[in-house]
Amino acid sequence: MQNKGLFIFLILFACASVTLLSNEVIILPYYILLSLLRMVMAYVASLVFSLALGVWMAHNEKAFRYLFPIMDILQSVPILAFLPFAILFVINFVPVIGAEAATLFLIFTCMVWST
Repeated sequence: MQNKGLFIFLILFACASVTLLSNEVIILPYYILLSLLRMVMAYVASLVFSLALGVWMAHNEKAFRYLFPIMDILQSVPILAFLPFAILFVINFVPVIGAEAATLFLIFTCMVWST
């Protein structure tokens, strides 16, 4: 039930960020709020992912043996290399909120694998 609420929130967030494209100065605080919300959502997702993965790999040697090399390789890939994947796959896979999902994915990868 919580996933449905999150999905509805993301759809409303995507619709709100797309429908009000304007050059008006009065709308600028709204755009700032949307950008801040994107950053907070990506930060929370990266924090949860990193802590969960770290705790799991610390307590499970098999997980450490298989996931640590994968995470090491992904960390060495430049963030811009994920851009075509985000554009081609995420936008087509999630048609309604694809642009927002791609943006959150790229911010998430920047926060998780930053060096």
